[in-house]
Amino acid sequence: MKTLVSWVLGLVFVFGLLGTVSVSHLIFDHTQETMASVTMVLISLVSGYFLARREPIRSFLSSRPVLWFLFLFNFAAGALAFLLVGGAAGLMTGIGLGVVALGAASGLVLRQAS
Repeated sequence: MKTLVSWVLGLVFVFGLLGTVSVSHLIFDHTQETMASVTMVLISLVSGYFLARREPIRSFLSSRPVLWFLFLFNFAAGALAFLLVGGAAGLMTGIGLGVVALGAASGLVLRQAS
């Protein structure tokens, strides 16, 4: 049963990611496109949250090498997005990636403290 739940969560997560990327090719009205894109992002976030709490992925994501990679990669990508992408898109991308980098850094600090 646990394997079936993991598979379903994984499929819903991939569905949300693919829907987020491909919704602009399916819907031509800008308001509907925005609503569908936000809905797909929420689907992938919720399913990804529950998927990350399951044991094989949880232990992988909390290991030191993965946390260091997440911190360094997201920090660098956020800084580059802020510098290279103009306007609000670059600012919001930089902030989002910075939040992920701060989350990985807090995981490193909390792991070292215990």
